[in-house]
Amino acid sequence: MPIQTVDTLLSHAEPTGLLIDSAMKLVMSCIPEVSVEERREALLRAANYALTRGVTSVVDLGRYLPGASPELSWEDFSDVYKWADLSGKMKIRVCLFFPMETWTRLHPYVDEPLNYGLQVTDTDMLYNMTLSSDKAGLQIEHAQHLAHGAAARFGEQEVIASVQVADINPLGSIKTAVKRVPPGWTNAWIPSERISLSDALNGYTISAARSCFLDEDVGSLSPGKMADFVVLSVDSWDILLQKLLLPLRLHTSVDHKHTPRALSKFCEVEW
Repeated sequence: MPIQTVDTLLSHAEPTGLLIDSAMKLVMSCIPEVSVEERREALLRAANYALTRGVTSVVDLGRYLPGASPELSWEDFSDVYKWADLSGKMKIRVCLFFPMETWTRLHPYVDEPLNYGLQVTDTDMLYNMTLSSDKAGLQIEHAQHLAHGAAARFGEQEVIASVQVADINPLGSIKTAVKRVPPGWTNAWIPSERISLSDALNGYTISAARSCFLDEDVGSLSPGKMADFVVLSVDSWDILLQKLLLPLRLHTSVDHKHTPRALSKFCEVEW
């Protein structure tokens, strides 16, 4: 059933400002429309920021959310991304997200046994759209609140479990994956879930490229591929592991032979 919740403080039932799922429709009409010029400027600023973090390709989930028009993603494609490409201002590669209109849950939330999520599409229709998307080579977003055994099924069925991160900061996320020590903590949180530095690096390079169907073009330094690479101010992986908590300098190069000089900048990166 559709879920609509306005979060409140328990003590006085005062709204906190948090609108959950379809409750967001209550304020949609009050949000000012962002102009094409503002969206184009946002892309340019985001691209520059990504490069300072050593990121050359990203996935844009767009402005779609429950209650919003699915056409927003298509408008951004035509008004912003095609404009940047045709005007020579596309500094990074972007994989765009186009909504299938909805998502659904097979099981309720652990802390809300009656909440199965927001379902706005018939189950059979969703199933057919999923099959069609898979045959077309499209990626399905996103993996969250997994049922027991789901991760193993992903591997068996070669499903890409797409998730999101808090910031465009691969070095910081790699540190988290390897160390799993939250800020202010001394010991690792669930240390059994730590992964190796090699696996963490693959997650941001060749594995990430494969999830975007770009692994034949980027993701590794190989003959025939575009030469995207980052130069760090360390001499070995062992030293990199030792300096996880220290500032590092990096140099980002996009498709090396064709990178404008302005894109190749050194910057300080806090892990």
